[in-house]
Amino acid sequence: MRVWMLTALLLAALPAVAQEPPSGDRLVLELSETAERTVEQDWLTSTLRIEEKGLDAADVQARVNGRMTEALKVAKRYPVVKTSTGWYSVYRNAQDSVWVAQQTLNLEGATAADVLKLTGELQRGGWMTQGLSYSLTPEKAKSLTDDLTAEAITQLKRRAEKVATQLGYRTVRLVRVSNVAPTAGGPVPFARGLRAEMMAAAAPVADAGEGRVSVTLTAEIHLLP
Repeated sequence: MRVWMLTALLLAALPAVAQEPPSGDRLVLELSETAERTVEQDWLTSTLRIEEKGLDAADVQARVNGRMTEALKVAKRYPVVKTSTGWYSVYRNAQDSVWVAQQTLNLEGATAADVLKLTGELQRGGWMTQGLSYSLTPEKAKSLTDDLTAEAITQLKRRAEKVATQLGYRTVRLVRVSNVAPTAGGPVPFARGLRAEMMAAAAPVADAGEGRVSVTLTAEIHLLP
């Protein structure tokens, strides 16, 4: 059976075939195969946090809002870096009655040098880096998943044909194939190789490293005489 036909099976089971022998004449197998690859990670995400404290709730929130507005203006000087605001928190410390307002900012991009440079610039302005993590660009992740899916399908077909030969069956039909969520080193998100120096005076350092990406397929296979 050709690969393009099998790919369609990822979405739905094949309809019953009128000429198929009675169920007693066929053998039903359930097999699974995993295809994996080690790849260089190419998408860097930096998460920073700003915090303001004071005795007036409205004042600390206004200061955080102002700092975020300033940070987004700075980020515009780095067009290849994508920005998104994260969680926002306001609470009152029970011990000293001080109000605390916090908000995070996410910086993402395939050009790690710009992400790190912008991170360092914001650090010098009082932002704190909460984390750096590498993953794959959405385009690379999709392309890789497609390739691994096709590879796993080929492995399933080859294994089913081997079993059929050993048991004396002549025809192999992949009736249903389901996709287990792809993994990386264990969605995605992909495994990270990372080191960072959280220094206020300079941009942090990050090493992309490699991640192991895998796709697992399970299949219902009918062997016919």
